[in-house]
Amino acid sequence: NSWQQTNDGSLSGMCSSFGWYFGQVRVDPNNENNVFVMGVYAYKTTNGGSSWSETGYSMHVDHHAMYIDENTGLIIEGNDGGLYKSTNGSNWNKINNIPLTQFYYITFDFTHPDRIYGGTQDNNTIRTMTGNVDDWEAILGGDGMYCLVDYENNNNVFAEMQNGSLFKSEDGGYDFDYIAGPM
Repeated sequence: NSWQQTNDGSLSGMCSSFGWYFGQVRVDPNNENNVFVMGVYAYKTTNGGSSWSETGYSMHVDHHAMYIDENTGLIIEGNDGGLYKSTNGSNWNKINNIPLTQFYYITFDFTHPDRIYGGTQDNNTIRTMTGNVDDWEAILGGDGMYCLVDYENNNNVFAEMQNGSLFKSEDGGYDFDYIAGPM
C-alpha cells in the first residue's frame, strides 16, 4: 500500500546498463521484511531494506523471475541459466530435469543434418552431433548468436558472440579463432 526509500546504496550497479530488462522486486508473502530484487545479480534483505546482500552465488546471472509459495515458503527463481529453488533464499539448487534453453539462432550441417548448432541466450553456442536432446555441448562461450556450417566443407564453422565478435573454426567446431578484428 505504501513505499518508502531504504538503504539502496549496495544495490547500485546491480542492473548494469539494462535494468529495464530485469528490475523486478519480490516480497515474501509471509514476511514483508524479506524482499528480493533481481538484476544481473540478485539481492535480498531480511530487515525491510536497511541492508542488502547478494544472494545466489551458486546461481547463474541475469535474474528474471521469482515465485515465493506462501504456503510452503519454497522459492523458485528463473535466470539465464535455468531454474533454481530454495527454502531460505540463500542456498539455491538448480532444477536439472528440464532440458531447455533460449535460442537466438539455429542452423544445421547440410552434409550431416543431425548435427544441429545454436546460439543461445547467455549460454554459449552449442551443438549436438546426433540430433538428440541430451548430448548438446558448448563450442563457443558468451551469448551465442548466429552460427553457420559451411555448406560444402563442414570443417569450416562460423559462430559469433555478443557485440559482433565473430569466430571461425577450421576443425569442425573444436577450436575457434577470432576473425572480426578488421571489422
